[in-house]
Amino acid sequence: MSLVSQPFLRWSSSSSRDFLVRRGWLPLAFGVRFFGATSSGGGSAGEDWKAAGLGARWAEPTTTMSDIVFVQTGFGCDQHGTSGANKAVARACRDAIMFNALPYMENIMRDNGLAGREDMLINVRVGVPSDLVNSVDVEAVRSSFPYGQMLPVEVVSGGLDFASGRVVTALGDTHDRAVVACVAVTVGIPAK
Repeated sequence: MSLVSQPFLRWSSSSSRDFLVRRGWLPLAFGVRFFGATSSGGGSAGEDWKAAGLGARWAEPTTTMSDIVFVQTGFGCDQHGTSGANKAVARACRDAIMFNALPYMENIMRDNGLAGREDMLINVRVGVPSDLVNSVDVEAVRSSFPYGQMLPVEVVSGGLDFASGRVVTALGDTHDRAVVACVAVTVGIPAK
């Protein structure tokens, strides 16, 4: 019998996943996804947590990070980059957090006198092709994260663009430009 066919490695329902998360046997995913499916069985990465009223909020302007807990990078590509870098940036943000877990974050935050993961700080640095730096919607970047406080998003020249070799006019393409965005996501504790 292969490992894949063993019942303890397959999910029979979302309640199986929930049971394992509650028991601490499976860490709760940062991106609130389990192996490519939301807990409701479909939809986008943020569908479940947005429906639950969750989402990162902007930190107060004077907020600073004292300790770093988590650093991850992500990459996203829009093969039809005619309309700017936002689709590539959203994909890069999802890529950075989708398969990561911060199971001990609640404890770290409470040990520092904070409410929980809703008080963790998120710092995002985005790299896109230089002519698209001003096209990035930082509000869309913020909406990519299920909880926490967003520090100001830094958008810098540092992505990539290339010829995709095709123009799909039905998708709004006016040329064959593809856009790649890179992000660095840092999560930490607010300074007191």
